Amino acid sequence: MKILFAAFHTPGIRAIECLIQRGFRPQQIRLLTHNVDRNQALLDFSVMHGIETKMFSARSTEAYHWITEFRPDALFSLYFRDIIPKTILDIPAAGAVNLHPSLLPKYRGTFSAPYAIINGEKYTGFSYHYMLPAVDAGNVILQRQVPIKPDDTAYSLYHRLIIEGMAAFDEAFRLVTEEHYPGQEQVGEPSYYSRRVPFDGYIDPRWSREHIDRFIRAMYFPPFKGACVRLIGGREKELHSLEEYDALFADGEIEVE
Repeated sequence: MKILFAAFHTPGIRAIECLIQRGFRPQQIRLLTHNVDRNQALLDFSVMHGIETKMFSARSTEAYHWITEFRPDALFSLYFRDIIPKTILDIPAAGAVNLHPSLLPKYRGTFSAPYAIINGEKYTGFSYHYMLPAVDAGNVILQRQVPIKPDDTAYSLYHRLIIEGMAAFDEAFRLVTEEHYPGQEQVGEPSYYSRRVPFDGYIDPRWSREHIDRFIRAMYFPPFKGACVRLIGGREKELHSLEEYDALFADGEIEVE
């Protein structure tokens, strides 16, 4: 059996480790990934284990020919950052599977964890699902709830979802490659969030205090820019806590329309 991973960062490392523990040899695994600083650990890991790795765009001719030549039996997309085209999804006989950080069909698209915090959800979760050309729309193979804690930030929730999701990878892998489980159709009203930063990254002082707190936590993901507030005189300030916002508001520094 041959497996193609389209993966980013820690999930790619955990998946390769799982297959190595299952007895897979390096030549049975290939990795399509991204050449960015935050991904260096995965790049180093794949070199250390002799995994053939490419950083093609998923929509490129080079990626299509490289994957066609490999002829993978299954494809697993694990926090991969490109939309994978149908021409590639159709290649693996056992199917193409994605790990999505939400309880599908809710929170399709990107920024699913931040929006779950912003919207005041008590739970989110992860879903392994078959991939279709429509984003996050295929049958669900495995799905689990993950609680959102009162002090969760996008950063803490993102990493907990990775830990929980990858802990279930071996089970999802077995369901797909050994049991050929077709999954179940997604049930419920879908919601979708685009790659655009929520509310352009700015606090609206007209929001409730609870909503402002959730937004600040949802925007906390270092090293990226956090929630910002517009100040009197055309200035702005990045905030990391509700206490910082309260202090600025008490001092009359926040611009209120």
